[in-house]
Amino acid sequence: MINTKTPGVYFKEYEAAPLLPLRISITGFVGQAERGPLNCPQLIRSWNEFRTIFGGFVGYSYMPYTVSGFFLNGGERCYVVRVAHETAKKAMLDDIVDERNVPVMRIEALNEGKWAEHIEVTVEGQSTDDIVLTEIADNISKKQENVALQSLHGLAPGDTVMLIHKGKPIRERVTINAIDYGGGLITFHTPVNNEFPRGSKVLGKGFKLTFRYLAGDAYLPEEVFDNLSVNRSHERYFDRVINGDPEENDYVKRIRNGNSLLV
Repeated sequence: MINTKTPGVYFKEYEAAPLLPLRISITGFVGQAERGPLNCPQLIRSWNEFRTIFGGFVGYSYMPYTVSGFFLNGGERCYVVRVAHETAKKAMLDDIVDERNVPVMRIEALNEGKWAEHIEVTVEGQSTDDIVLTEIADNISKKQENVALQSLHGLAPGDTVMLIHKGKPIRERVTINAIDYGGGLITFHTPVNNEFPRGSKVLGKGFKLTFRYLAGDAYLPEEVFDNLSVNRSHERYFDRVINGDPEENDYVKRIRNGNSLLV
């Protein structure tokens, strides 16, 4: 052991930690793209992921070509930021109305730019599966025709629904004859044959939305959202299903969560 109390020059060796190699497989790109979030960095892990979020090759920007070349030459990950002119706006469709001509839905492009003018929207009034539309608000007696429901969203005269007993294996299919939107009541074509307590389910058809992007390199597949409801308290409320968390800026997570990249 070295005695360092005596004046002099002393040497002591230490084993240095090895230097980690500098990664050159990660980089960043800023530029114009066909579509995608503005001024919000996105971690991209492949060319296909870039195409899904930002689109393909365009004549007004070199960025897609440079990103493609990056991955072709062994790049693994990059951050991409799309920029656009400050006047860029989001395309918006006219309001979609219900059977009373009341607006229930407004469809707006997810990102700014003229690309969204090529979005095709298809609304189908009948979903593939039956969903729970609402619950009975008051007890129903046999031979009763007028029924109070907790919500009338998604219901219209002529619809056929299934009443499901809250505690017993009893189901009854009925057809709606009229709806009193102010009083929250519906009238069936014929009286019910069974008793149903408050809280019994009302099963029926929701609706279906399909979005297609008809321009660009056509890599982005059509988006289909089925078994939707216009009831804000419903678990299949269309806005939550299509948009997910409004604060989520990671588009890869939006893809994994099944949310839309178009609207």
